[in-house]
Amino acid sequence: FLNAMEEYPSAHHIIAVDNDEGGNRFVERISENLRTKDILIKREVSQNKDWNDDLKEKNNSLKTSFAIK
Repeated sequence: FLNAMEEYPSAHHIIAVDNDEGGNRFVERISENLRTKDILIKREVSQNKDWNDDLKEKNNSLKTSFAIK
């Protein structure tokens, strides 16, 4: 992961990890390592614990919105 980011330092890097303590720790560690190499990252944060939960919630709300009554 770090090797790819170092190979393409000017690329736009987005990190999408779980929205929990483990994900937060990962982003902190990776940010510290990359900051010394002048590589910037952007973290997209899910509304729920992870992106799959966000997609499931969105899918369920769409089903509810289009339900025939």
